[in-house]
This record gives sequence, structure tokens and C-alpha cells, in this order.
Amino acid sequence: AKNYLEHLGRKKGYRLGASAYHLTGNLAYNQNLILAAKPIMEALTARLNETCLLGVLRNNKRFLVHAVTSDQDLQVRTRSESDIYPTASGRLLMAFLPSKELDNLIQIIGLPASHIWPDTHSKEDLLASLQHIRKNELAVTLSAKHIVGLAVPIRKNAQVIASLSVFLPES
Repeated sequence: AKNYLEHLGRKKGYRLGASAYHLTGNLAYNQNLILAAKPIMEALTARLNETCLLGVLRNNKRFLVHAVTSDQDLQVRTRSESDIYPTASGRLLMAFLPSKELDNLIQIIGLPASHIWPDTHSKEDLLASLQHIRKNELAVTLSAKHIVGLAVPIRKNAQVIASLSVFLPES
């Protein structure tokens, strides 16, 4: 639960997780993904002057593997680990899960609360919203705290492996 270990599957066992790498200051965790995304993230942050985030799903949460922060006086902060439904990156990553994994995830975390994701009162509503995200390849959120989130997929061999997102004050 603390991300010191990552379960790879029943037959594959475990490997060190992100927290173990952060504890030692070792940036090797997801290094290839970070190295590929970092120049794009830096360019996006420079262009928008907003923080850019690289996220993945891990342990039924949205987990940030890298962030490039802006120098705005007013900026949005996010935790390295968040619930899936409130975040654009979490929703996007959920939308691209294979159907069996998606069903398992919904069974574990349940449906989103109506104040977090309006118009998703049933599993059918949730699946329709996720289909819309898949079709547009974009997840957009607006929180009660007036924070806008935008997320797009990052693919490797046609499979979505991460999300690239920007969160900014609605103002």
C-alpha cells in the first residue's frame, strides 16, 4: 500500500516500487518512460507556464512518476498518489484499461460519488463516460475547488501506459 513493492502478477512476483526508489534518491524507477516524456513535459510547461504531470495507475490509485513544475505564483498542487475518479489522469488511464481489468477495478473502488463525477450514477453511465474519453483521447475535470485537469494518453506499442496531464486554476 505504501508503494515500496509492486506486485507484478501471481507468477511474476514483486519488484521494488516507486517509494523505494524515492527513498534512496534513485531515479531508475520508470526511467525509460520519464526520459522519453521529460523533454515534452518541459516544453509544455514552458509554453503554458503550468505544471505538467506524468501519471500511471498503481495499486488502484493514480500515481505520479514525474512532474515538471511551473513558476506561476498561483499553481495547483497534487499528491503523488490520488484516488482515480477526481483526477483527469486517473479517469483517462481507467478509460484505456482492458475490459477485464476495468471490471475488476470498478469492483474494488466502486462507482464515483456524484459530487466527484456528476452524471455517473450507474455502471452504465460510468462506462459511457469512459468510452467518451477513449474516443476523444482526452479527459477533462473541473473540481469543486475550481481546478481544471486535462489529460491525454501516452502509448507504447499501441497500449496506453501513462497519462500526460496539466492541472491549473480555473481562473
